[in-house]
Amino acid sequence: MTPKVFISVGSHPTPQQATAIEALFNTLSAAGLDPRQMDKNEWSFKQPLRAIKEVINDCHGLVLVAFTRFKVIDGWERKEKGPTSINGDQMPTVWNQIEATMAYVRGLPFLVIAENGLRGDGLLEARYEWNVYPTDFSEADFRSERFAGWVKSWKVEVLRHAEDAQRKPMDVDAASLSIRALLSRMTIPQLWGFLTAILGALGAVATAAYLVGGGKWPWESSS
Repeated sequence: MTPKVFISVGSHPTPQQATAIEALFNTLSAAGLDPRQMDKNEWSFKQPLRAIKEVINDCHGLVLVAFTRFKVIDGWERKEKGPTSINGDQMPTVWNQIEATMAYVRGLPFLVIAENGLRGDGLLEARYEWNVYPTDFSEADFRSERFAGWVKSWKVEVLRHAEDAQRKPMDVDAASLSIRALLSRMTIPQLWGFLTAILGALGAVATAAYLVGGGKWPWESSS
């Protein structure tokens, strides 16, 4: 199955950014991945946070595309030594941070792409488990050998995450499943372990009944 990857990207890009993002989408598809983007090929009647969470839970990687949404003309930031000017700082949509946090909690590998000059706050910083790919959002940049190398390197982690997910038990509420549905989700080793545990439990109950019955099985006559 083709691994799905979530694209976190703000709305209202410039025409140049929109063209570059479309090129990125096509690059991911050509690399054998299934890019998922809200309001492009993912839609939901649910509130955004719930809908996004459900899509991310089904993905094995995150592409975070950050470009300027806000620009500070006259402002300051409170620091330990006092207010510091942030005049001219550029910041992306807050949804980049929200979606990145959801993906990080799920352990998804990140491919972070940020506009040149963007303020590197939170998960847009290159001091965690990934580097940040700076770009001017030219179409040529997204078709470059360098970018292809970044995608190839990140794809290795995406495939590893997908393989690990196949080996791990699914994160479901067992109480909400029928016995048949629960058994259908088990691997062969898990099923054998389950049956062994059941038989062991039945044997323990039978032994206890034998001992309590004074050396007789419950169905044996007491006469």
